[in-house]
Amino acid sequence: HEEILKAYPYLEPDDIRAALSYAAWRTEEVELPLP
Repeated sequence: HEEILKAYPYLEPDDIRAALSYAAWRTEEVELPLP
């Protein structure tokens, strides 16, 4: 997280955790193409 915080100093550690949590949640969903 240190590199991200250095590159984007306006972010807080909680912002990064929230983004990672959202990404993990999105990867749990399965999207099936319509036939």
